[in-house]
Amino acid sequence: MFKRLCFSYLVSGKTGFGSTAHFKIPHYFKNVDSIKKRHKKYADFCGAEYKFVTDGEQFESFFLMMTSKYPFLRDFDVISNFKPYLINEFLKDYDEVLYLDVDIFPGYIQKNFFQSFNLDDGVALCFRQPKWINEINEDKLRINPIFRKWFVSKTMAEQNGFSPHSDIVNYNTGVVGATKTSFNRLNYFENLDVLKMINETDFGMIQNTEKKKKHFFSCEVMFQYCDLRGNNLFTDIGDKWNCFKDYDCGQYFIHASSKEMYARATNTNYSH
Repeated sequence: MFKRLCFSYLVSGKTGFGSTAHFKIPHYFKNVDSIKKRHKKYADFCGAEYKFVTDGEQFESFFLMMTSKYPFLRDFDVISNFKPYLINEFLKDYDEVLYLDVDIFPGYIQKNFFQSFNLDDGVALCFRQPKWINEINEDKLRINPIFRKWFVSKTMAEQNGFSPHSDIVNYNTGVVGATKTSFNRLNYFENLDVLKMINETDFGMIQNTEKKKKHFFSCEVMFQYCDLRGNNLFTDIGDKWNCFKDYDCGQYFIHASSKEMYARATNTNYSH
């Protein structure tokens, strides 16, 4: 019998730099009870336990560790990397773990995530080449977060002697499933010092913007960097498990990424 966990987290950061200014942060805290209730209901449906992590000693300790070792990180960067840290910690006590962002809502169709994927095969998340990526000009491309994160991870892999594929891929960590076997293959924390290389590297075309190095130190960059170093480390869960549309198109999870979608999602019970 597998011991399974669904979890989410919501922390406020320590300095306010790069986190609390985000338009959705106040909405998250305002609607936290609703979020927890929806995620707990889904966990019950899957026969899993549910945990919700918020500000406290665990995040305080992680924040201090990360900012001491990597003082150039913004709050957002630390909060982002808290996600794989928690996945790794929970896998010490659970066989399978499913992480859900606080803007992820169960969709129009309920389906058991744990029964849908063999999580030993690879860390399960949504990754794919955006259809529009070859249709936008260079000026728009260089400020696009998907392109920027891919460019950073590919550059770092090349500088470390690897020959990564050249496909521009979007790794979205709004929904992540893993076992100890699949997560350990990433060597995520063994590779974390690449953040220092990122900080010291001039990324040319994508850095010469007002955004500077925004998005460069997120866990999505790190996941992609680990994948470009390795081979078949991830399982693509597909759009229905991380869907950016909130009308009924048969999706299992809705990713309410915009302010408008989030407002609708907090007042809608999608699942039939």
